[in-house]
Amino acid sequence: ALPPLLVPTLAIELAPPAVAGIAYFAITGGRADLVEHALAGYAALMVIVQVRMLPRFTRLKFAASFWAFTFSWAATCSYALEWIALRRPAGAAGYAGVILAAISGFIGYIAARTAVLAARGQLRRPRPAPEQVNPVSTPNGGADPAVRLTHARN
Repeated sequence: ALPPLLVPTLAIELAPPAVAGIAYFAITGGRADLVEHALAGYAALMVIVQVRMLPRFTRLKFAASFWAFTFSWAATCSYALEWIALRRPAGAAGYAGVILAAISGFIGYIAARTAVLAARGQLRRPRPAPEQVNPVSTPNGGADPAVRLTHARN
């Protein structure tokens, strides 16, 4: 099992079909052919996998690793917007607005939670304390560790 801090990185599985789909749209001039439909199907499958993992994600303590969600979901939303622009379904502007509001709110939430962690000093792991050396007890009066090691061997 992944350590809890790495579990959010599972969201990265969502990015490849979305990014590939966006790139393929760019290459083909926005044409939806068999390859594009296959990429869309794969992206939809990955969305279902991510939704299925929501209970696991929601049990996690917030950490900086939650930023792993942002790229994947932003790419997926962008891909969905490409499809909306191509197909122009009834209510397209409404769908696009909901998608943009949802992804903006989601990324804003992660940014705000990260700011709270930073303000509390919890964003980075604490560095280990430097080794305390008692200069009186070392043969060379507390010189650098390599010199102490040389004296210890002699």
